[in-house]
Amino acid sequence: MKITYRGYQGHFICKCNFHLNTLINYENKDKPNIIVSTIGQYIVDGKMQELGCNKNSFFETMVFNTQMDKVKIKNKLVEFEDIIPSELKCERTDNEVSAQKTHDETVLKYTT
Repeated sequence: MKITYRGYQGHFICKCNFHLNTLINYENKDKPNIIVSTIGQYIVDGKMQELGCNKNSFFETMVFNTQMDKVKIKNKLVEFEDIIPSELKCERTDNEVSAQKTHDETVLKYTT
């Protein structure tokens, strides 16, 4: 198993000031890899926005299955990460400390 901490958002199309993104590669072709992605501090017009419909849900941790895939672009084979349509977990919190803790606990769950 290989764990990679990545410096960019793993989900949510808009920019968030807080993001954690961990790829868990099981190195097994029969088992999809896992992305644990935590985002938060989504600011619009100077105000932090809630994520989802829960009050004070300013941070969100989601878990997805993923696999590497290839596509041909201009006669070049390009490899990319493809998220398999499946949401394994979604948990929202109201602060940065809880978001970090939730992310770390979730990575631990999928690596032990």
